[in-house]
Amino acid sequence: MPESVESNGKTYLIYNFYTSGKSFPHFERTKDLFLKAKDKPIVVIDCSFEGDCFLESWEGIEFSFLAGWGIYWNKLCSILSEYDLDKTILLYSDANIEQNYINWCEENNEKRVFGKCIYRPQTLLFRSLNQHKKVRMQPNESFKPKHFICLNGSSKSHRFYMVESLFANGWDTKGYISYLNRYGPHTHSVLSTEYFQGQNIHLDFTADDIDEGGNQEVIPTQYREACFDIVTESIKSDIALFITEKTWKPILQKTPFIILGSKNSHKHLEEYFGIKPYTDLFDYRFDNLDYEERFARLKEDNLKRLLNMDIHELNEIVNSDKMQKLLEYNKAQLLACLTSLQDNGDIPLNIPGY
Repeated sequence: MPESVESNGKTYLIYNFYTSGKSFPHFERTKDLFLKAKDKPIVVIDCSFEGDCFLESWEGIEFSFLAGWGIYWNKLCSILSEYDLDKTILLYSDANIEQNYINWCEENNEKRVFGKCIYRPQTLLFRSLNQHKKVRMQPNESFKPKHFICLNGSSKSHRFYMVESLFANGWDTKGYISYLNRYGPHTHSVLSTEYFQGQNIHLDFTADDIDEGGNQEVIPTQYREACFDIVTESIKSDIALFITEKTWKPILQKTPFIILGSKNSHKHLEEYFGIKPYTDLFDYRFDNLDYEERFARLKEDNLKRLLNMDIHELNEIVNSDKMQKLLEYNKAQLLACLTSLQDNGDIPLNIPGY
């Protein structure tokens, strides 16, 4: 059965579509809870646990986020087409979900089956916060011997190219790198260079090591010894805007970070969550560029400068009173934002028209 929630005289039926192959049959079996109801409930399809269903090939082709659901998306839409449009909600972790859904309907000549598509970052945020509460964070070293840390779990092309660039420029000795091929290596023969072949580099948890207790959120001990985090997010999209625990980690650990991920990630963090940029360290002009240029400018305007900087000079910037106050502010701001989101409830109540 779906979770049923009563609020302000309305009934919400919430389906958690965290695993489409398991969730869809459950949804299909209970469709009469809506179709045969006299007082129609509001049906919520919650896909916010991961949300990175934008797929990209090793050739750089980016597919629709709906591609990740395969046959289940078409079946789901077919059933929902019988539902009242003003009674259906899609929850997703993509900040651009509403426009992306509009675009998908237009491109595929499909009618809407979701009356509202709502960005819901809470799911991943709460997971990070819960782990933060469980694990006592160790303070960062006062003098950090490494310029950076770069953690890469599952193998993806933008992560490969980031690690390859670190090796190609001799920057790998300046920091800590993990490259785990967590869910199996991809076709690295297409990408392999003389500098990096996509081999495993162990620093944090492999697929076999991850458990349901949340150790995916745990940082390795070396994290405390790095001046900043090169965050290679789950996707590198110019279309979707998706942020995961990889970004929440440095904020909670009070470590400066720079993101190779979705277009406008840093802008979104500032505008939506109130996370202030670290302008004493990073040049953020790359943030609003398309992927190829974004990656190139991130390396040229940031990594080339910072990774060739004397480690003592870099420590002076990171350990300055101004930077430490900013790091403390951003952690407090994220925690306050999490509290605010939590207080607003787990489902989008009191939406006009719902």
